[in-house]
Formats: sequence, structure tokens, C-alpha cells
Amino acid sequence: MSYKFIDYTIKEVELKSSRKEKFGLLKLSAPNLNTLSSGVLSELDAVLSEIEENKIRVFIITSKEGPFSVGADISEMSKLNPKEAEEFVSFGHSVFNKIENMGAISIAAVEKFAFGGGFELALACDIRIFSENTTVALPEATLGLIPGFGGTQRLARFAGIGFAKYMILTGSKIKAQEALEAEIAQKVCAPENLLQEAENMAAAILNNGGEAVKSAKELIGAYSEENINENFQKEIKAFGRLFETGQPQEGLRAFLEKRAPDFNS
Repeated sequence: MSYKFIDYTIKEVELKSSRKEKFGLLKLSAPNLNTLSSGVLSELDAVLSEIEENKIRVFIITSKEGPFSVGADISEMSKLNPKEAEEFVSFGHSVFNKIENMGAISIAAVEKFAFGGGFELALACDIRIFSENTTVALPEATLGLIPGFGGTQRLARFAGIGFAKYMILTGSKIKAQEALEAEIAQKVCAPENLLQEAENMAAAILNNGGEAVKSAKELIGAYSEENINENFQKEIKAFGRLFETGQPQEGLRAFLEKRAPDFNS
């Protein structure tokens, strides 16, 4: 299926076991610096459904060229009434929650800048890689708004309540290195290496047991201090269930036999 605002391709990588595995590559190609309009969000939702249907285990979100995204479409939002505004951000929430909760692992490869909804899109991904020239911000308060696609919650979860208040209440922009130190980005690299770093990370994930990766993502996503003992029990049960798949047995045998595991055999 072809899309107007997203360049979606499926790429292959050779694993250590010599098998080939597929991963998805989504390049935002919307007009006006990858503005996230309703149309772009609808296409992103459709691509995510395609990824799930095709059982793609890892996908990368980046920009086709230039900045990652300036955020939600301001011209579209300026015409909304209160009910329409709630519907607009509710749909954005559903798309970004889909990224966070789906079984596939998402990697955001962010170039130049990600503002507002664009930054919230990156925050919804499992892993974030920034180029050295990247700047991010949630400047909604300067427009009399708040982040509407989950930014207040995800930024506080990753960087802490104080840092989230600093960024959101002041609308301040931060550079890649500061984002790395605040644990918003997991890696920073030279701009020319950004996509390759993301693809290398995708390959590293694909080399691991698919069921283990999926289970670990779900457990980490459920983390909360209030429910930690309950989540310990979930971890114990999930550990046992993995042995029903045969993948741990293959991984352990491969380690003892000094070979690369083939989790798909």
C-alpha cells in the first residue's frame, strides 16, 4: 500500500544465524516540515496496522529529509472548537498509544528538530536516537496550550517530574547532549550516521529471541513503583511461559555450543 505522507518500506538484514529478517522503515514526508495533521496521523495509524498484520518485529521512524517534525498542524488546530479539539488529540493519543503498546519495537531516529507533537511521537517510541544537531521542545504553553499527545506523562516518566515541568512550563528547547543526559535519548551520533545507527540497533534486537523481546517490552511498560511486587509476579510468570516457545532452549544450547542462535528454526 502506498501513502501520501509516509515513505514506508520493508528492509532486510542478515542475522548472526545467517537467516534474514525484515524490519520496517517509516520516513515522514509530509509538507511544511513534517507537520502532523489529521491526514498524517491517519496514515501513521494505517502503517502501524500494516506492521502488525505483517508481523514486523522492529520498525524505525525517521524523516525522509530534513527535520523530524515541527509538531501538530497549527493551522488545522486554530479552527477547532472544544469538541473538535478533544477529538483531534484523542486520535493522536490512540495512534501514539498504539506505537507504545504494540508488540513491535519502535526506534525513533531524530534529525535536526522535533517540536510539540513531533517530540511526542519520538517519546512514544521504545528507543530514541538523536543526531548531534537535534533540538527538541514541547512549546505548547507559548501558544496557550499543553502537550496533547501524551507528552506530559511520557516526558515525566523518562526525564522526571522536575525536568518535565522545566521543559513544558517554560517551552525551553534542549539540545541532543542534554536530552541524552536527561535519559530522553538513548544514543547521540553524527548526522550522517543516524540511519545506520538505527538500522544497527534494529539488527541487534532482531538477533534476539522474538518472544523474549516482546515480553520484556510489555513488562518494562508496566513498571510502576506502586505495583512493583505485582509486576515481579508477572515477570516470574512470563519467564516460565517463554520456555513454552522453545526459544530459551535454543538460545541456551547455542551458547553452550558456541554458535549463533536461530530463534526462527
